Amino acid sequence: MECLLRIYLDGTSIEQLPSSIGNLSSLVLLNLKDCRNLVGLPGSIGGCTSLKTLNLSECYKVENLPENLQQLEFLEVLDLSKTALGKPPSFISQLKNLKELSFKGCKGPSSKLQKYLPSLLKIG
Repeated sequence: MECLLRIYLDGTSIEQLPSSIGNLSSLVLLNLKDCRNLVGLPGSIGGCTSLKTLNLSECYKVENLPENLQQLEFLEVLDLSKTALGKPPSFISQLKNLKELSFKGCKGPSSKLQKYLPSLLKIG
């Protein structure tokens, strides 16, 4: 399973991911869109060191993200649209390869994000 590249759980009733998700170091895409019962991500998510795309859009119960998401140095796309996040996580500026960041339906990203994330091509 360590060679698993993509996980599509969109639209499922999953409430939490197992902590073993962090063992998937080859994972490049994790799609959790519209998992309306999902309350957050396990701290072990930082072990998904190859992750490039994380979609949490329409995960209405997700209120915060684990700090170790900043370990995802290859993360390029982060969709936090329509989550319960009130503001961008404090560690967001550590994601140096982030190219797309979406906060649609949330209180919205700070206008200073572009300054701290010069790699961003799209903020929505």
